Amino acid sequence: MLYVEASWSSPWVCVVHAVLREKGIPFTTARAMMRKGVGAIDLMRERTFTGTAPVLQHGEFWLAESLAIVEYLEEMFPNPPMLPLDVRERARARQLMAWMRHEHDALRRERPAERILYPSTQALHPLSDDAQRAADSLVRVATRLGADARGALFGTFGVIDVDLAFALMRLVTTGFDVPEPLRAYARTIWARPSVREFVEHERPPNAPDT
Repeated sequence: MLYVEASWSSPWVCVVHAVLREKGIPFTTARAMMRKGVGAIDLMRERTFTGTAPVLQHGEFWLAESLAIVEYLEEMFPNPPMLPLDVRERARARQLMAWMRHEHDALRRERPAERILYPSTQALHPLSDDAQRAADSLVRVATRLGADARGALFGTFGVIDVDLAFALMRLVTTGFDVPEPLRAYARTIWARPSVREFVEHERPPNAPDT
């Protein structure tokens, strides 16, 4: 069982959802509002200690945090691999995934995932200096990694590609000047069935807090 936030718009849920689908692991989903004052969070905290979405229930074992879930699935269900087989490339993929989670807070706040999955004609404020630096660094790193229409940073498609494409889509869908090879890379990943299923999943008609 995969517990997701109600709007089905979290990039971290998308990552876990894609890994489960790519590995062919049967699973069901349940919406669990992960906000204070909503009962589900108490259960999630009791079972996972932290209670942060997404949450995976595998038998009697409950696990939170997308990176931890990806690592767990990779060890329990190694084929097909979703992290690079080469030790150094695998370490690099982990580095990049952690970097996108911990260094891009300003960009996530100002260009939230909901703007990708809930298109809006409402004008956006210009990026703050912190968010602009994060966007510039994302484009710079993706370019140095050679992201392009092939949709595979490390030779074959993997979980890092889902993470990076989702991050780039924050920029592509909100008018940021993203180089064409990076746009093509994001479109390739977006069209992959495991990702497309998440993107097209039924969700509430309005984004949270609107």
